[in-house]
Amino acid sequence: MTEGMKEEESLKNWKITDCRLREQPLAIWNQSTWDSVKDAYRRAVGIEHSSIAGTDSVSSMRAVPYEVRWIESYKTRSVFVTERVEKGQLVWKPTQRAKFVEEAAFRRFLSSISYDMACDILSWAYVVEQEDDDEYSFACVVELDDSVYMGIDHDSLFTYNDTGVFASDTVEAGTEIELQDEGDSVVADHVLDWFIYWKEEANSISNQQHDTDILAKLNMTNCNLHERSFPTWDNETWKTLQDLYRHVVGVENSTIPLDSDSGMLVTYEVYPWQMGKSYSYQSVYLTQPVEKGQAVWIPSHIAKFVTEASFQQFLSSMSDDMSCFILLRLSYVMKDDEHDFAYFVDLDVSNYMSAGDDEAPLVVNSTGIFAVRDVNAGESITVDDSEFNNGVVDDGDIKWLSDLKRAALSPIVTRCGRGASKQPILDEDTWENLRNEYRRAVGANLSSISTDPKKSGMLVPYEVRKDPIKGRGLFLTENVKKGQIVWDKSQHAKFAKEISFYRFLSSISHDLACDVLQWAYVVEDPEYGPVCAFELDDGTYMNNGGINAPFDFSGDGVVALRDVEAGEEIAVNYDVLKDGIGFLNDYESPWFFKAKRNAWGYINDHVGVEYYLEPDEIEAEPTGLEYEFTNETILRFAIYFLSLLLLFRLVRRRMHTVMTSQSTKEKNA
Repeated sequence: MTEGMKEEESLKNWKITDCRLREQPLAIWNQSTWDSVKDAYRRAVGIEHSSIAGTDSVSSMRAVPYEVRWIESYKTRSVFVTERVEKGQLVWKPTQRAKFVEEAAFRRFLSSISYDMACDILSWAYVVEQEDDDEYSFACVVELDDSVYMGIDHDSLFTYNDTGVFASDTVEAGTEIELQDEGDSVVADHVLDWFIYWKEEANSISNQQHDTDILAKLNMTNCNLHERSFPTWDNETWKTLQDLYRHVVGVENSTIPLDSDSGMLVTYEVYPWQMGKSYSYQSVYLTQPVEKGQAVWIPSHIAKFVTEASFQQFLSSMSDDMSCFILLRLSYVMKDDEHDFAYFVDLDVSNYMSAGDDEAPLVVNSTGIFAVRDVNAGESITVDDSEFNNGVVDDGDIKWLSDLKRAALSPIVTRCGRGASKQPILDEDTWENLRNEYRRAVGANLSSISTDPKKSGMLVPYEVRKDPIKGRGLFLTENVKKGQIVWDKSQHAKFAKEISFYRFLSSISHDLACDVLQWAYVVEDPEYGPVCAFELDDGTYMNNGGINAPFDFSGDGVVALRDVEAGEEIAVNYDVLKDGIGFLNDYESPWFFKAKRNAWGYINDHVGVEYYLEPDEIEAEPTGLEYEFTNETILRFAIYFLSLLLLFRLVRRRMHTVMTSQSTKEKNA
């Protein structure tokens, strides 16, 4: 075996995963790194096959002065011109474009560069059609210079063609270089099977341990603070949180001292006070007098997080109640000179201080909290925080944080009933997009559907129609013979992990997520047990035809039980499906049951978003009546009760009259 063959054999099972879990901000590569990557490319494909000249190490971005910046709010890198660009001026030429026509060369290239660069390459690379190449119709290409940081914006002031990027109008310094489109030769990734495999593997999660931070993001739901009481944490709890913070970011990066556990400089007590029936706040009260100008608190115990990953790791390392309150009540964002933005949590009793207006007895600034007048023992520490809040950044500017908070405040999909009447018939583009999102959500290694996103499981001519009772359904447009297979399971999607299902739901629109949760069901999987499944093609519209259904599920498809004429509905017997091939009740997968109930849980025409069953409550299929006490139902009960009371009084009066009459007759007798 030659050295080259040995190298190929050793790389046969080599792959890249977990690219989505990289620390941010992502690297902005310098010219020296680009030169090294170009050398690695030439070695991988061979000098004679290289699409980049062996002596050419100059960036194709040299036409205009520019700079690359990390945009924190969008978690991306972008290119900005630093001087005015005139209309028609050349901005970039495709001189540093690496081309790969064989998987082996692409694998050799990725294995010879750093992990972070390989992840970047897989996110930047794309597929083009080669009309002038008789041997290879398609190729994977990637620019090996700073042009990879250019984004896409249809309203951009820059146009792209085969010769380069040009300014379509005069562009001022500081403008981002974005392209109006990717070019006519770019095609879908899936036309190169080996390339889509590498790309999907890079975006997959290799094992359950790596799901920690994503699980923290997606499982932190139902943090409805109006249904919880804000806990009063003692100093030991604050110290535990401080130790946890140091463990996450490292002692060397901690902003909290080891020699104290609070920034409070005066004696105090914490008392809760009630708001409504179930929601309580706390306030801090002085137990000593404080003079005007005296410091009450210094900002010595504020935890600072400079990466999304470290903040999420901190939240995922504590109880649900703690993570909910820290995320929604205690954390905030401020601009940071070194990292654009930083995320802060005050890890001491200062969180319980009340906010006041400009007449508050104390004021806070960057150096601490000070009394603006003499404050008596027993008074609440109420603070004017207007000056401090001027430096706080709106969560909406930080997409991942706003998404995290939005997910925490409610179930991931709710109130589906309001759109039930729409029931759109999905087109093939939508199905293709859903299949791609599914593969990204579960990872290429766990995908159960065809690798071709354009393939449908429907094998006969048909049409989708709407029925006023059944909703959407499938109807034949040609006759079908007995025994003919009309649909196969090539787009049968399965989710073994809750995190993958939530990741999928969060990547599509609310209306589509509602449809998915209506179509999805639970099936027994020999490896994972109960899993969530549904069809990612028009097969999902097959309705229940009862015992006289003309079709049945057989093996990996649906087969005709008799000759079926055009115009008849493709319907199956759901009871046979349940008994014959392992279909289960929804509650046998607790997390799926909750998700479906949150989305479609009707109780007297109201969406039951507050109805839950915990796993230990699910012993048998739920039975019995469910009733929601709205104003209307309470009024009905009141009328019913008053009617019974009136009837009882009438009967009692009648009985009294009869008994009096009988008594009178007896006396007279």
